[in-house]
Amino acid sequence: MAADAMKVVLVSKVWLNPYVSLMCDGLRQARVGLQCLHRENLLPLWLLLRGRNVDVIHLHWAELLCNDPGPWKNHYNLAMLTLGLRLAKRMGIRTVYTIHNLHPHEDKEQAGMGEKAQRTAIQLADAVHVHSGEVAEQTRLLYGRRKNIFVIPHPSYEGYYPDDVSREEARRKLGVPRDAFVYIFLGLVRPYKGISELIVSFRRLPDCDARLVIAGAIHTPECGETIRSLAGGDNRVVTHLSYVPPEEVQFYLRSGDICVLPYRHVTTSGAAMLAFTFGCPVLAPAIGPFPALVGDGERGILFRPDDPDDLFGALEQAQKVDLARMSASAKKYASALAWPLVAKEHLRVYDFLMGGHENAVG
Repeated sequence: MAADAMKVVLVSKVWLNPYVSLMCDGLRQARVGLQCLHRENLLPLWLLLRGRNVDVIHLHWAELLCNDPGPWKNHYNLAMLTLGLRLAKRMGIRTVYTIHNLHPHEDKEQAGMGEKAQRTAIQLADAVHVHSGEVAEQTRLLYGRRKNIFVIPHPSYEGYYPDDVSREEARRKLGVPRDAFVYIFLGLVRPYKGISELIVSFRRLPDCDARLVIAGAIHTPECGETIRSLAGGDNRVVTHLSYVPPEEVQFYLRSGDICVLPYRHVTTSGAAMLAFTFGCPVLAPAIGPFPALVGDGERGILFRPDDPDDLFGALEQAQKVDLARMSASAKKYASALAWPLVAKEHLRVYDFLMGGHENAVG
């Protein structure tokens, strides 16, 4: 099949995060004639009936592909994933797996099955894609994967979300004082993201005009109750604990002075890239991808997660640094990682695999 007629199937159960849909669009823009399809599963029957003309299958979030109520359903999903990957190989279809999370987050009941799904995808895929060199090394150590590990950075969300409101309009929409220093957390509210520690540290700030805005759907009702309890009695903490539709994302990131992502553990950070897309600097722990993303004070501030007082110190520091310079650097960084550019790197991996090549690290 001609390269420009390549057919790619992206397999992912995630729809709210636009990563996969943007990848599909980016691949089409990067190569005229390329066909791209998004499916929620990799069923052997579908492969037998519809997979004859497929060149590449690219999987995402394997742990979620096997995540269903009831243990029998989880085992069935894992069996289908395993059979699907093995069948694809026999049919000559190249398979790629992107590691978004090295380990499941808090769902202990699902963690064991999630780890099995992750290991299956890593071991059976023709290539593994990671967003950083650190994750590539951990993949080798944890899963024994040696060949065809390709490092391609997490892209930005440039061009996807509306971005046509001013800072003043955004603050007026959220009811945030025009002259306040505003810390923003935006994303799914989950315990591992350290929001409890953020609220406790923020409430120690003496600045009466500062605001902490926490926006996003809650993972569990208990998580929401914890956030509301910690924020109670301090009108400087503003919570919007519900799903933020794409058209409203700009109100949060345009109103904020800095985006705070105090995660307890992290593999990659689409939230940081989203903030950079809007030119919003990031305050984050010095773990995982954050040191490389933030740079040496170029696009934000890092704190030591092993020191309970360092997050508070970083919140104070944020009001003293040159945020305008950081904002410009963040925006430039995001533009250099727009999807149409990053998609070309994925196409190089697909072409490499279709040529029958192998490599230790891409």
